[in-house]
Amino acid sequence: MTRPPRRGTLTPEQRKEANRIAKRSKYFRAIGKPLRVYPWEAEAALKKISTYHDDGMSYESMARASGVSRGALHELVRGVHRTVMRDSYDAIMAMQFEPPATWRESTRVPSLGTERRLQALWADGWPTKELAPMLNMTRQNFMGLVKGQQQNVTHIMHVQVAALYDKLAGTNPEDHGITYWATCTAKTWAAKRDYAPSHCWDYDTIDNPEAFPQWTGECGTAYGASIHLREDIPLCPPCRAARNEQARESKETRKRGGQTGKRQFAIQRYARIRELAAEGHTREYIQNQLGIGERTYYRAFSQEDP
Repeated sequence: MTRPPRRGTLTPEQRKEANRIAKRSKYFRAIGKPLRVYPWEAEAALKKISTYHDDGMSYESMARASGVSRGALHELVRGVHRTVMRDSYDAIMAMQFEPPATWRESTRVPSLGTERRLQALWADGWPTKELAPMLNMTRQNFMGLVKGQQQNVTHIMHVQVAALYDKLAGTNPEDHGITYWATCTAKTWAAKRDYAPSHCWDYDTIDNPEAFPQWTGECGTAYGASIHLREDIPLCPPCRAARNEQARESKETRKRGGQTGKRQFAIQRYARIRELAAEGHTREYIQNQLGIGERTYYRAFSQEDP
């Protein structure tokens, strides 16, 4: 480490700068704001940096927004320094979070929404060999992204996939020059992997890790599983779990000598019919939604036990 020059060896310009710094330091100490901030102020700056980073803002973006070097920010987070200079503290506390529209292309974001969008386009019938060139990707890298082999993607990739999804979701690939055979093949391969098409996803929740595709409008319930079987739709994970749970409960009920699973299902179905009717839906809508006949509909409002 290089020692600072002795005062007697300073040039007139250096001596003038040293006097300015000493005077400034004395002034800030006198008003209770030393040049190096207090520990609790450093903790506030550290909390802000950590919060912004957890929300997806990189250290590079924070350095550009605050004027503090990336290394200084990173060292503060790592605990190398327990305090920072007053100028750096003021710059950090004045820093504003950059919304996604102004993120740099290299910013990393979770890949779940990107993965779901590409899977949905594949399930809609768009072949991977057609989608990959639209994103300037090799087919190998494209497949790695679709299969969830990447936990994060760049922000620019997320934006490009979202724009492509908004453009192609719900469209017929054959109207864009894709052959019928290629469309059917793509749908078959996607169905084997249980990929949900675009109509099963809500635009507002497709990026939410807790959301799941709504194949039937009743997914996650016993009704949803029955609609899957009636319409010959591959069971989605929530409906598969609901069906397995119903089978387990039925098995335990039979052991106790109680109501069978079929009887429980009928009671639940009648309750669902009455619930939809109370919401103002027509008989035709309820029959189509639950896949029941006219006799079953009217029996739900009778005094007969199922």
